[in-house]
Amino acid sequence: MPRILAAGFVLAAFITTLPLAVAAFTDRRALAAAFVIGLFIISSAAGGILTGCHEGREHQGDSECEAITGDAAKWLGVVDVSRVPTNINNMIFDDEDGDRRSRIVSELPRVVPIGLYLVMTGGLGAALWLRYRRLTV
Repeated sequence: MPRILAAGFVLAAFITTLPLAVAAFTDRRALAAAFVIGLFIISSAAGGILTGCHEGREHQGDSECEAITGDAAKWLGVVDVSRVPTNINNMIFDDEDGDRRSRIVSELPRVVPIGLYLVMTGGLGAALWLRYRRLTV
């Protein structure tokens, strides 16, 4: 049960902090929404391209293929912003889902995905707090 609560908190904090922080720094909420949606779509496509196989698909007999970016693919796999909470949840449950990008990112030291998550939630949360604190003072 504690793992499920932790995973829920990880996902909820990430999903709420990013859009709120972006919306706090613009007057137009529609632009903030378009930015967040675009960020998720573009980063997902970029992550897929940077960690993709040479031929654009996995070999039929092989589950492994050489990434276009070679050994740097595990570092470039964290470009996909939408996978950040998934990577943390995989660590919490000590599980690896079947996604190729998750397997590649799992080769990194655990501190890298955790640090990225903390920067994206804690850093943006702190910026959001400072923004509204300045407005109320």
